[in-house]
Formats: sequence, structure tokens, C-alpha cells
Amino acid sequence: YQVLIRWFMGKKRLAVLVGMVAFVAGIALFTTVREQFFPSAERNQFVIDVWMPQGTRIESTDAVMARIEKQLAGKNAVDHYAAFVGQSAPRFYYNVNPQQPDPAYGQFIVNSKSVEATSRLVGELRPELAKLVPEALVIVKELQQGELMEAPVEVRISGDDISELKRLGSQVEAILSSVPFSTYIHQDFYNDSSLLDVNINNELANRLGITNSSVSRLLQGAFDGGPVSTFWEGDRPVTIMLRLDQESRSSFSDIRNSYLTSQLTDARVPLRSIATLQPEWQTSRIVRRNGMRTITVRGFVKQGWYGSDLLKEARPRIEALRLPLGYRLEYGGEKMNSDETLPDMLVALGISLLAIFLVLLIQFRTIAEPLVIMSSIPLALPGAALGLVITHNPFGFTAFLGMISLTGIVVRNAIILVDYIQEKLAEGQTLEQAATDAGARRLRPIFLTSMAAAVGVTPMILSGSSLWSPLASVIAVGLICSMFFTLLVVPVLYVLVKSRTGKPGTQGIAVVAILLLFGVGQASAEQYKLTLPAAVELARRQNSTLKISRQKIEENRQRIASARSKYFPQLSNESSYMGLSDKQLVTIPAGSLGTVPGLGPFPGRDTSIDQGSTMMFISSTTLSQPVTQLFKVHEGHGVAKAEGAIAEAGARKSEDDIIFSIHQLYYGLLIAQKQKVAAQALLSAAQEGLRESEDAVRAGNLLQAEVTGSRVQLLQARQAELAAENQSADFTLELNDLLGLPLETVLVPAENDDPLPAPKSLPEYLRLSLTQNPDLESAKGAVVKAGHAERAARDEYIPDISLFARHIYQDGSPFIASNIGMFGLQMTWNIFDWGNRRGLVGQRRAQLSQAEENRKMIEQQITVEITKAYRKLELSRTMLEVAAETLKLQKENQRLTADRVKAGTATNARQAEAIAAVRKAELDELQSALGYRLALAELNRISGTVSHLNRH
Repeated sequence: YQVLIRWFMGKKRLAVLVGMVAFVAGIALFTTVREQFFPSAERNQFVIDVWMPQGTRIESTDAVMARIEKQLAGKNAVDHYAAFVGQSAPRFYYNVNPQQPDPAYGQFIVNSKSVEATSRLVGELRPELAKLVPEALVIVKELQQGELMEAPVEVRISGDDISELKRLGSQVEAILSSVPFSTYIHQDFYNDSSLLDVNINNELANRLGITNSSVSRLLQGAFDGGPVSTFWEGDRPVTIMLRLDQESRSSFSDIRNSYLTSQLTDARVPLRSIATLQPEWQTSRIVRRNGMRTITVRGFVKQGWYGSDLLKEARPRIEALRLPLGYRLEYGGEKMNSDETLPDMLVALGISLLAIFLVLLIQFRTIAEPLVIMSSIPLALPGAALGLVITHNPFGFTAFLGMISLTGIVVRNAIILVDYIQEKLAEGQTLEQAATDAGARRLRPIFLTSMAAAVGVTPMILSGSSLWSPLASVIAVGLICSMFFTLLVVPVLYVLVKSRTGKPGTQGIAVVAILLLFGVGQASAEQYKLTLPAAVELARRQNSTLKISRQKIEENRQRIASARSKYFPQLSNESSYMGLSDKQLVTIPAGSLGTVPGLGPFPGRDTSIDQGSTMMFISSTTLSQPVTQLFKVHEGHGVAKAEGAIAEAGARKSEDDIIFSIHQLYYGLLIAQKQKVAAQALLSAAQEGLRESEDAVRAGNLLQAEVTGSRVQLLQARQAELAAENQSADFTLELNDLLGLPLETVLVPAENDDPLPAPKSLPEYLRLSLTQNPDLESAKGAVVKAGHAERAARDEYIPDISLFARHIYQDGSPFIASNIGMFGLQMTWNIFDWGNRRGLVGQRRAQLSQAEENRKMIEQQITVEITKAYRKLELSRTMLEVAAETLKLQKENQRLTADRVKAGTATNARQAEAIAAVRKAELDELQSALGYRLALAELNRISGTVSHLNRH
């Protein structure tokens, strides 16, 4: 594992790619898993529904049921059964819907001897009963889990015309029947029945006083029978039906000859005198769904297939049917139930994932670790899908529950890894080493816990239970596969995320400088170079003044949000709980309730009754929306935005000043170091001159005064070197303070070899300064702020009008309702204030005038400063050209002096002096070049482009 994880650490993108491929593979596998959300119930019961052709008499249905009953009696696996003719059994299982009474319907409830025998019996009886009773539709089905459904596949067509519905239903029936593995294809209108249509001559019947309802009641009672009483056999009620005897109701002529009696005229006539009888085929069963005539075509599948397979095969051809206007098609059965159930299950999964994420967020207090841990959840998808494929289980609701459970277990493994990585990081290990060790050291506990859970649910898989086997297969195989992916992908992903989030910025130079200065600079005397861009970036990050400026900007942003909130309604509550010294009293005068015989007036004297409670609670909740105050709110919002603009301009000015100061100190540090080099060269020349003077005095060629002069030059050179060192230390100290570094940090600035930038023209600098200078922007913001303040002072004359809605709850007063609602307008107007508002307006106008005058003054000052700085830039350019020519001259002089030394016409002291002169000329050129750059930086500072240039 260590070899593998180290290889993945070296190929981090490959590890991420492996995780993505695993996720995509899991999704692809899930699309291939069969969809059956409601598996068969594990019961030793099943149902046989028998549908005869419509219009069949109950005697024929009873005969068919007897044949089926004889077939069931010959099955050894059948324990017992119950038969119902003309109606279904009472509800005995939550998923079996009782049918309406129908003479053409019968039902068997069969109990097998074992759960295993149920599926075998269903498979045997389906072909046997189809051959035994070919005249009937015999549906043998197991009990299902989940939502109620008549058949796995249901196609519903709704419309108005019955003949059109039957035509469309027949087409759908033919499509479903053409699928090889379909069975029991039928529609709920069933077959037409041979019925007798009674056409009544309404004019003649009305003359005799005979109505359609009386004809219907007579025929129903005479030929079908009507209940007249109930006979009890113990606790069993038996309905007593009254109808004509068999001989009087055996032919159509009996119906024609039936006599009708009018309740109005007492006329008694045969039915044939007022109606004609015509036999015809009619739809005897019309089903409505939500008030619309709806024909439902139902279908089952053979053993080893699912309803989703049948619908998938037939759906394209069904939806290709051309439906007339006003007709619609929809699906029931498993599809409708899964469409209703799956969204709720997805919501449950989303809630569980959100809960896991919130718990992780509270625990780790950062966003990176929870995201890395949550990334292990998709890695469980391929294993979960593979478990269903291997065990040939459907993706049902129990499998979905297994997925929800699997997410928690997978997250646990990732938590173990991430927590161990953090422990190792706290001990000082590197990020990659900590991640590698986490996988190696946590491999055993993760493996043992995962395998224990997987093995623990293995008996559920082996049981073959349609309810629990999918759940167990998802957990077991999903755990094993996700364990391997988690151990390989999560550590690499953690390293990737933390290495990216651990980078402080995009400036690589600043990162290196920070690491060098803080990581090594205090522990070693080694010196490190710092470039000017790195110094500027470091100051942006760590300078205290800039941090304060950013906090001021944030403060003003919150102030703007606070001012903006006053536009919207305010909800407030005021509650009081108080004690009362006296209760409310109700006084009943004497005799006010009348006179009682023998006693006199009642009551006999004035009586007071206490009302309410000594403790009272009042709570007032008010929703208030300002109306006229919106003018002042608008101006207050404008003031807050102006203050925010002023704060941003102030932050820019602080940043520009600090960047300019860094330029000054950085260039000063470079010059001080160059001065030290020049002083060291001058010191070498003075030492060489002193040596030659001493040799000449000993030889008698010079006086002792020459030696004294050489010693003075030597002391001056040492003093110059010391001064350069002190100046370098001062610049370093100030630069460290600006950069936010420890004051003892040793800085060695790198020389800038970039070509000197060309300046813009003076008019361009003037234009930029009038649009980008932070002082001028701050002054303009002050003008805007004063303008809003002046208008807000004038708005004080407007009365304050608010819309309000208030709810008051009180407990303690008996004469006032407990809940009181109020709404309306509320006005507050300060009519006379002895000139306070007038004085405030005058004050704000004066402030506005001051702000405008200050803006004009700053514009003039900026123009003067830009002009002076531009002249200084031109002067520094001239000085730079002079310094460059001087350096060339001194280098030529050094070359000539070196030639003279070789020829013996000059001493070594003269050569050392020539070298010192070159160093001095180099110092002058550097000072001139840095002076030019500093003058250009000052121009950029005044024009407001310093921070912009350094950012880009």
C-alpha cells in the first residue's frame, strides 16, 4: 500500500482521474440496474383473481371457481384457501384493494405451506389455470410491498367518448401483448355485455303517469331481485331477496309482458304497450378517474422479468399513438409509484448528506476538510451498483436505504484518515508524508471495520430475501469497493486541496520571501535577497496600517448594509409582565337581580366581584414600514456610501504612501550598500597610500607630515564605511517595520537590472491625477457626503408617516380580548422647534461649501505637485546622463592608471585611488538612476497610479 500511495502521490492528477472515473462508472452501472422499487412480499399467501366475460351470471362464475378449486385441492404445497364469488375478500393485506361486487368476478386467497413454495406455486398455476378455464381471465399474483397497485404496468387513457377510449385501449393492448414476456394483458372496461335496451315512449308513458324510474325499479326488482329483509344464521346475516319465479323471468317475452302500475292514475299496462325492447352489446363497466372516463390497460410479466422491462419495450410505440384532441395518456403501476416515491427518497438522501456536512463543518471549523471527506461518498457508487449487478437484485427502496446507510459508513473511513493526517501535521510532518502515513497506519482499522460490516450483512444476501438482500448487497460490496478508493484517492485529494489553499497568494516571489525570512532567517545568519515586487506584496499582506485601512473599508460596508436595511419593514416586540395592586371590580346593585318570594330583593345589598388577575402579561408585536422617512433613509444611505468611498480612497492613499516609502527605503538600502562598497575601496586606497608614505619617510624621500595626512585619509575612509553601515541598518529597520517582519531580520535587496521606464507626458499625468488621486477622490466623496447630509437636514421638515400592523396579546384583563389586531397609519411631526431644523440646514450648507472649496484647493495643490515632480524627474534624467559619462571617464582613468603601474610610472596607491574613484562614480550613477526611479514613483503616487502599477 505504501508503494502504491507514494506512486499516486507523484501522480496526483491520475488519482483525481481515478476518483472521477469511479464516480462515472457508478452512475453508468446504476443505469443498467433493473428498476423495481416494490419487490414481492415474503408471505406464504398469494391471490387468484378470476374475471369472467361481462354479463356472465353468478352461476357460471361459481362453476369456473369450482374447477379452479379442484385444481388447488390437488396441490400438495397448498395449505388452505378461501374462495369468494361475486365479490372480493375483505381487506386482509395493506396492498390488496378490495374489488366492487360483480357477478362476473371471483377471488381465491391461497395460503401455501412455506414462503419458498409461494413463488413456485405461482409459476405453476399461471399456465395451468389458463388452460383449465380458457373462457376466463385468471390472474395469479404474489403480494407486493410498497404502494397499492393493480398491476406492474398500467397505461391510462382519459377522454369523453367511450368508443374512442376502447379503440385506443385495444391498440395499447395489442402493443403490450406483442412483447414476448408479457402476460395477463387486459383493460378494466372488460368485454362488452349482451344487454337489453328498453326504449320507452315518453309521451305515452307520461300520459299514463309512468316514469322511467318506476320502470327501472320494476324490472330490477322483478328480474334481479330486491332485498326485503335479513335472516340471521347465528352471527351470519343472510339477505332475503324478492323476485319473480324462474318460469316468469326466463325469456325476453316475459319482460315485454310485465305489467306496470301507475301511482298517479292506477293504470295497469304491459311494458310492451309503452316501450320497445332491443338486445345489443353494451359497455357494462365504465371507470372514471378524477371525474374523467378513463380506460386502463394493465399488464403483468413472466417470471424473471420486471414491469419496467415491459414498459421500456412498449413505451416508444405507445407514445407514438396519435391521440385525438381532448385525450391524454399517463402511466400507473410501478412507474407512477416509483415516480411518487423516488423524489421523497432523494430528499431524504439530500437531508442526510446535508446533516453529515454540517456536523463535519462544526467539528473541523473549515470548509476544506469537510469537502474532502464528502468526496468519498461518490466513490461508493460503483461498489453499490456492482453489488446489485452481482446479486441480481433490483434497485428498490431497501437498496436506496442501503445507500443512505452506506454514506455514513464511508464518511467514517474518510474522517479517520483526515483526522490522522491533521495529527501528523501538528507533530511537524510534511503534508505528503502525513497523508502517506495516514493511509498506512489507518489501513488496518479501516479494513477491519469495513470487512466486519460487510461480512455482518452477508447472511441477508444469502437469504435471497427480496426485501433485505438488495440493502445488504449495496452495503457489503459498496463498503469493500469504497474502502480501496478511499484509501487511495482521499489522501491524495487532501494533499491537493491543502497545498492549493495553503498558498498565500499568486506572487511566488512574496511566498519565497516569507518562507525564507520567517522559516530560516532567524535561525541562521545566512542572508537572502529580497526584490522590490516581493517587498511590495509582503507589505500589502502584513503592514498594520493597510490592515487597519481594510478593516475601515469593511466597517463602512457594514454601515452601508445597516443604512440600506432601514428601507424595509421593521418587526419589533415589547412585552411586560406586571403585578397589580387592585383587581378590577364589578358591582351588582342591591335588588338588581329581582325579588325572591319570602326573601325580598336579591342581592340584599351592593355586591362587588373581583375580575381578572393580580398579574398581567402584555406583549405587543409591531410590523412597521416607513413611508415619508424613506427620503431621509435614502440620504442616510447616500451618506454611508460616500463614507465608504472616502474610506476606500483613504485606503488607496495609505497603500500608495507605503509603497512609495518602500521604494524610498529599498533604494536607500541599495545606495547605502553601494556607499559601503565605495567606502571600502577608498579605505583600501588610504591603506595603500599610508604604506607608501611610511616607506618614503623611512627612505628619507618624504616628511613625517605626509604620513599624518595619509592616516587622516584612512580614518575618514573608515568613518565613511561605518556611516554607510549605520545607514543600511536604519533603512533595514524601517523597511522591516513597513513589511511587518521581525525587526532583526537581515535584508539584502537585489539590484534592479530592468531598463529604466519611460515616463508619460505632463498633460497625461495631470489628467490621471484629476481622476485617480486618492486625496482628490476623498475630497469629492466629502462633497457628496455633505450634499446628502444637507438634503437630509431639509427632509426633517417632512412629517414621519409609517404604515404599521400590530398584534397585542394580554393575559390578566377579563374585559379585553386576549388577542387584538391593529393596523393603520402613524404620523409624528415636530411642528415647532425654535429654529433647530433651520440651524441644522444652515450648518450642513456651510459644510457643503467647505467641502467644495477643499476639493478645488486639492486640485490646485495636485497640479502644483505634479508640475514640480515632473521637473524633478527631468533633472534626475540629466543627472543620470552626467553620472553615466563620469563613470565612463573614471573607468578609462582606471585603465590608464593600471597601464602606468605596469610600466612603473605610477604607484599602487594611485591605482587604488583610481579604483575608489570608479566605485564613487558607480555610486553616483546608482544614486542618479534610483533618484530617477524614485522621482517617477513620486509622480505615480501623486497621480494615484502607484498601487495600480504594482498590482499589474
